[in-house]
Amino acid sequence: MMRRYHPALPTIAEAAEKPETSGESFLPAPPPAPFLSDHVPIYSAIPLEAGKNDRLFVLSWNVLEADFANGFSAPGRQGVYGENDAAKKDRHQHMANRLSSVLIGGMTDIVALQEITLAKNGLLDEIMKYESTHENYKPLTTRVNGEQAIVNAGNCIILYNHKTIIPLEPAGGTQPGCVIDFIHVSTGKKVKLLNAHLPYSENPAANEAVVKTFLTSKQKHEVAVVVGDFNCTVAPIHTDRINITTSVASTDFRYEKHIPIKERLPQGAYAIDGAFYSTSNSFICRQAKIIHTVITNMKEDGVYSDTDLAPLTQETIANEAQLREINQPRLAMMVDPHYQTARLCGDMSLSEYEAALQSLLNDENIVVRITKNLNNDTGIALCYLSRDAITKLKDNNDSNLLTFGFIPPMASEQPMRYAAVSLANFEALHRRLLTLFPALEEMQTKVLTKARLDAFTKIYTALRDGQTSLLKKNFLLTIGSMTDEAATASIEANIHRNPNSRTALAWKLAETHRTHCNDDNQALLKEIYKLCFEKSNFLSKSSLSGTSLWRSSKVNKTLEEKEITDNDRDNHSRSGKIAAALKTPKK
Repeated sequence: MMRRYHPALPTIAEAAEKPETSGESFLPAPPPAPFLSDHVPIYSAIPLEAGKNDRLFVLSWNVLEADFANGFSAPGRQGVYGENDAAKKDRHQHMANRLSSVLIGGMTDIVALQEITLAKNGLLDEIMKYESTHENYKPLTTRVNGEQAIVNAGNCIILYNHKTIIPLEPAGGTQPGCVIDFIHVSTGKKVKLLNAHLPYSENPAANEAVVKTFLTSKQKHEVAVVVGDFNCTVAPIHTDRINITTSVASTDFRYEKHIPIKERLPQGAYAIDGAFYSTSNSFICRQAKIIHTVITNMKEDGVYSDTDLAPLTQETIANEAQLREINQPRLAMMVDPHYQTARLCGDMSLSEYEAALQSLLNDENIVVRITKNLNNDTGIALCYLSRDAITKLKDNNDSNLLTFGFIPPMASEQPMRYAAVSLANFEALHRRLLTLFPALEEMQTKVLTKARLDAFTKIYTALRDGQTSLLKKNFLLTIGSMTDEAATASIEANIHRNPNSRTALAWKLAETHRTHCNDDNQALLKEIYKLCFEKSNFLSKSSLSGTSLWRSSKVNKTLEEKEITDNDRDNHSRSGKIAAALKTPKK
C-alpha cells in the first residue's frame, strides 16, 4: 500500500486515475484533493536589506506541463502515472483556478513557474484568464525581431506584479532558467532573480556552483535571488524534525540499478524546491525560509502547519520501502555559510574537519558534507573517500553505525563513494577515525590553530582601525613572519603581560567567531564596534542611525535595537572601517 508522502501531493493511485471516457475528468472529487503537480508550491519572503523589514515575496512552483522524465504529461506517453489530453486540460484548469485564488490582492511580487510551456491554450493561457492574475501580473517579455515575446528559458517563466515591480531591459535568461532584472517599487532596490530548473543529481556540488555564481557575480544590483526546482536536496537550516517533502515523482529516472526491480519504488519523495539570496555587495549567499503554500482544495487556510507536516513514521507510512526512502540520508545543498561555520563536528566546523582529513590523508578531493533525510534529520557524510578508506571503515563497522553509498557520475561529475552518519553518532565515527588514523588529532590541532590565527588577524585589524586614537600600536607586525605555533606562543605571552590589551580582546573573540569571521556576522560587528568606541578618545562620537552618540551606554542601547546596515558603513565611518577589515574577499 502506498501512503501519501505529503498532504498536498498525490499517491501513485491518485495520480494514475484515468477517466472512463475522453470527456470525463480523471480527477476524483474532494476529498482527496485533485492532483495538480508532483511539486508543492513554495512561498518565500526575501529580505531586501539587513536590519529592515522590507521583503520581496516570491511564489515558486514546478507545474509539470513540460515534464518528459516521468510520464505525467509528456505528449503521447502513458508513463508510470499516465495522463491523456482531457485529463491534462482538466488539471491545468484546476491549477489556474487555485493559483488565481492565492494571487488575489496582489501581495506576491514574483511568480516563478518551472516546467511550463508557451503552448496555445496551455497552462499559461489558463492562468492569465483569471482577473486576479491578469489585472496584477504580466509575463516577463523581451524584444525579439522588433516585437515583445514572452521569455521562456529552459521551460521557466516569470510572472511579475506590475504594481510592485518595474522590469529592466534587457530581460532574458539562459539555461537553466529565466532571469529578470527589476526595480522593487516600494524600496527602490535593484534586484536580479533567476527562476531555475537545475538538472537532477544526488550530488549537489554542481548545482550549488550555479546558485553561488549567480548570487555572487559582480553586477549593478543590490539583491540577487535564485528560486525554483534545484533537483537535489534543499533542507531547512534549522534542525526541527519535520516532513520536508516538496515533490513526489516516478523513480524511473533515478540511478537504482543496484536495487532489484521488485524492490524499487514506483514513486519517490524529494525535498528539492527552495530559495537563496544575497544582499548588497557582501557576496554572502543565504538560504531563504520557505512555507508550503496550499494550492489544492484539501486545505483552505493558505499554508500547511507544522502539525500537518509532522515527521513521517512507521505508523503514518505503512510501506516499508517508503519508510526506507524517508530515512535515507541524502547530500544536501550547502549554499548558506551556516553549514561551513556551525560547529557540527564536535568543536570543529565542517570546513575545518574537512581540512584536517584532507591533510591527514593527503587527498584534496575528500569532502565533508551535511546530509538530510525527508524528516529533516541531520547527518554528516565523508565523500570522495578512497576504496582503501571505505574498506577500513567498513571493516570496523561492527555496530552498523555508518551508511555507505556510491553515486555514479552524471555529466562531468566524478563518481563518489561516501560514508554517512547521523549527527547524533558523529562522535562515535570520530573515535573510529582516530583509531584508524591516530595522527588525525594532531592535524585537527594544526587546523584549529590556523583558523584562530586567521580570525585573530582580521579582528585585531578591525579593533585597531575602528579605534579613534592618536597612538595605536600594531602587534601584528611582531608576528607577521612567525610560524603558527610561534605566533600563538607570542600572543599568549603578550596576553599574560597585559590581559586587557587589544591582543587579548582579539584572541578571545577569534576563538568564539573563528568559523564565522566576516562582515556578515552582526554579533561580531557589534562587539567590535562597542569595544572600539569604549577605547577611543573622549571626543569620539558614533553616528549610528544618523544620530550623533557620545556615550557608550547610548551606543550599546542603539546596537541592541538595530543591526549595522549597509547605510552605516560609509568608508570613513567606524562601522565601515570595521566591516572592511572583516570582509571576506570574493573568490
